[in-house]
Amino acid sequence: MTKPAAEKKTLLGLFEANVDAFEAAESGCADNDIMEIEHVLGQDLPADIVELLQVSDGAILHASHELLYLLSCAQLRVWHADGVIDDFELFPFAHNGSDTIVLVDDTGAWGGENGAVYSLQMGRRMVSGYPVQDATFIAGSVYQFIALVI
Repeated sequence: MTKPAAEKKTLLGLFEANVDAFEAAESGCADNDIMEIEHVLGQDLPADIVELLQVSDGAILHASHELLYLLSCAQLRVWHADGVIDDFELFPFAHNGSDTIVLVDDTGAWGGENGAVYSLQMGRRMVSGYPVQDATFIAGSVYQFIALVI
């Protein structure tokens, strides 16, 4: 007897299974927008970031204890222009609207596995010109992070 193939868990599936957790989700970014962003950055976006942008061009996630604003093409352009991506060597994909951003470490630059997700609370200490109070490992991937907080 053969086992059925494991179902691939996707962000789209997670969004569809938890519709009430997402608000104001726009349709995903066009492939041309994603390619243009990659051209401007001079590098490919992490696969989790591409999938998130393809599913939703910005959405509000009703996390268990707060609202999180998910990445949009426009927000990614702003973070790039402000130097956030270059300075942290990570890709931000969510923020809480005040003092916390959520980032994916595609290369293991912060010591975790490739694709690990960190929460970065802005505060008094400076890292690469940004005041940082605390950085915390949250999940092994963007999918795991979103599944964890909804």
